[in-house]
Amino acid sequence: MTQIVPDTIQLVATLRPFQDEIEQAQADYTAFVAELDKNRIVKRIDADNLRLDFTTIQQQVQSLAEELTDLRDDLDDLGKLPAVGTVANSLILTLPEWHAHIDTLKSDFDALKTLIRADEAIAKYLDNGGRRGIFSRKPDLDDALIMQFTSFDQSLVDALAGLATFETDQLPTLIEQTKTGVDADYEAQIAHAETEMHAKMDAIHARATAVFDDLGAVAREWQQALWESFIRKPTRPTTFPDVIRLGKYLGDDARGATVPMLIPFQTDKHLIIVANTDQFAKAQALLQSIIMRLLLTVPSGTAKFTLIDVTENTLSFAKRLPKSFGGGGLLRDADEINDGLQEALHHIRQYSQEHLGIVYKTLTAYNAQAKIFVPYHMICVADLSNGLNPKAQERLATLIERGSKAGVLLLAVVDKANRSVDLSALMRESVVISADSTGFSVGDMRFEPDSLTDKTLLGNLLAGLKD
Repeated sequence: MTQIVPDTIQLVATLRPFQDEIEQAQADYTAFVAELDKNRIVKRIDADNLRLDFTTIQQQVQSLAEELTDLRDDLDDLGKLPAVGTVANSLILTLPEWHAHIDTLKSDFDALKTLIRADEAIAKYLDNGGRRGIFSRKPDLDDALIMQFTSFDQSLVDALAGLATFETDQLPTLIEQTKTGVDADYEAQIAHAETEMHAKMDAIHARATAVFDDLGAVAREWQQALWESFIRKPTRPTTFPDVIRLGKYLGDDARGATVPMLIPFQTDKHLIIVANTDQFAKAQALLQSIIMRLLLTVPSGTAKFTLIDVTENTLSFAKRLPKSFGGGGLLRDADEINDGLQEALHHIRQYSQEHLGIVYKTLTAYNAQAKIFVPYHMICVADLSNGLNPKAQERLATLIERGSKAGVLLLAVVDKANRSVDLSALMRESVVISADSTGFSVGDMRFEPDSLTDKTLLGNLLAGLKD
C-alpha cells in the first residue's frame, strides 16, 4: 500500500548522465573559444602584416621605376626620353586594388619592352651594349614609342605618389579597422557560442527537471497551474507516500536542475522542525506545507490529523478539514490541547495492545502486511513551546517516547532556545529538520523550504479534500 518514490539522494544520482552532457557542452565551448583565440591572434598579426604587404607593393613599383630608368639610360643616345616629374592622376585605391594595379603595371612594362624590341635595329643596339657599342648609324626612336614610354613613366610616378598618400592617410586606419573587425567578429562568435551553449544547457536542465514531473503530488510545487487537474477533478491516492517534499534542494550536485527536496516519510518517527527564532515563521510555513502535502497524498482512511495552534496563524485551515481526516476544528486553549493529547495517548495504548508485541514492534511493520490498514494519527503542533501547561507537557513527553512506535506521530515546530520541551529526547525519536542562520537542512542536505502562500490555491485544494 506504499507508493515507491525515490528520495532526493536517489534523484540526484539520476542526474549524473545529464551532468556528463553539461560537462561535454562546456568542454566543447571551451575548445571552440580556444580555437577562436588562436584565430584572433593570427588575424591580428595578419592586420599588422598589412604594412609589410604594402611595403612589398611599394618596393615592386620602385623596382619598376629603377628598371625604367635603366632602360631610359640604354636608349638615351637614340632620342630624348624625358623623365616625368609631376603627378597627372591622383590614385586612391584599396589595398587589393593596389595589388591589381601593380599587376597591370608589370604587364604594361612587359608590353613596353616587347614594343621596343620589336624594332630589330633597336634590339640589336641594346644587345650590343647600347651607347657603349660602336655603330656607323644609330637607330631612331619613333614618336609612338616615345609616347608609350612616357605614358608608362607617368603611370609609375602616379603610382608612387598614390602609394605615398595611401601610406599616410589610409594604411594606419586600414590596420586599425581590420583589427577592430577581427575583435568584433571574435566577440560576435563568442556571444553566439555562449548562446548556443546556454541553450544546450537549458535543454539538458529541462530534460533533467522532467525526470521529476512524473513524481506527482508528493513532489509538485505549490503553483496553481500544476494543481489544475486535481482542482477540476479531485482524486484520492490509493497508495501511502513513502517520501515527503520539504522544498527545493540546494546541493551543488543538483547540477542546475530543479530538484525537489524529498526525504523518506518514516511512519515510525516523529517529524520536527528545530528552528532558531529568526527562522521560526518560515518553519511554521513549512509545517503547514508538509501537513497540506500529507492531506493530499495519503489515501482516505489511512491517517487522522489533530491540529494544535494557539495563535491560529499557521494551521487555521483545520476548520475546513473533512471528518475523514479527523476534522474536529483547531485546538487552541489549554483544555482543548490537553484533551487532544489525552486522545493521542489513548490511541497509543489501543494500538500497542491490539497490534504490537513480539511479532510487530511498530505500527509501520504491522501495516506492511496487514489486510486492514490501521490509520496513523498525526499530532500537528504549530509551536511546541506555546500553550502547554504542566499536564500537557507530561502527556507530550509520553507521546514523544511511545507514540512513534504506535503510529501516533508528532509533526511540530519547536524553538531551539525554548527549554520547556526535552529537545534531546524529542530529537532521538524524530526526523529532524534544522532551521538556523545558514538556512534549512536535513543532515547536510540544504534546501529552500516550501511555503503555501497562495490563499486561492489553498482554498481550492481544501475544497478538493471534501468527503
